[in-house]
Amino acid sequence: MANGALAPEEETARECGLRLIEISGIYEDGVVGYGAPHATLAIAGLVARQRRLLKAAYQLADGGNRLEASILQRSMLEFLIVQKWLALDSQTHFLLWAADDLRARLRIDREMREQVPEARREAILRPEVGERYEESLEQMEAQLEQAREELGVERVPPLPSLREMADAVDLGATYSLAYRFDSQSAAHPSPLAIEQLMQDRPELGGIGLLAEPPPERGRADPYAVCAVILREALSGAAALIPELRLDGFDEVVARLEELYSALGAQ
Repeated sequence: MANGALAPEEETARECGLRLIEISGIYEDGVVGYGAPHATLAIAGLVARQRRLLKAAYQLADGGNRLEASILQRSMLEFLIVQKWLALDSQTHFLLWAADDLRARLRIDREMREQVPEARREAILRPEVGERYEESLEQMEAQLEQAREELGVERVPPLPSLREMADAVDLGATYSLAYRFDSQSAAHPSPLAIEQLMQDRPELGGIGLLAEPPPERGRADPYAVCAVILREALSGAAALIPELRLDGFDEVVARLEELYSALGAQ
């Protein structure tokens, strides 16, 4: 149960989010066929991670840690943006995304080999794993080069930034309002982040350190935000993967829309 009384709209949003978790249990014990495209499998995995992020965010919010829950709702939004961007062009976008990931893994391995004494290298990639990554990366880069030739462009485009992905899937405003604000106010060590737990106390002659952000620094309801993000993620995956369509999904969506309509009328 949530820690402390929730406002009625928060309780409704929380119930919707938990219901989405309940009806999407296939992400914990389901199977996507071997014939599915790599991008489709990636999208299923991204949604599975968003489910876990919602559960963790709710646990934090239930415990009174809404500031920390906002870090996880920020991560959920990042996963959703990438999910939607992959769905735009499942072949080329997946190759750009996966190739960038392999380069990062190999770069981490190279940096660690340069910086960690040989006697402490047990956590670095085994040689055969690194070789497999290199081979996969070469194959992906060859496929990207072929796609470049077919498109008639001068060079293979780089992986877009998250901001560029958000713009491409019509989530640019959401990125600016939600992702960037949560990054600056909760996730990163910025002045805005530490201001959340500080308040001017002239009567005491200084700046007060707080256990919780003061109420006037209103934050987005993590129950509603996370529920909406997961709703979008589940809907997008179901459109691509028939095995992941959910019974009861439409009822939860209708309840969330009713909640927003009621809030908009206030």
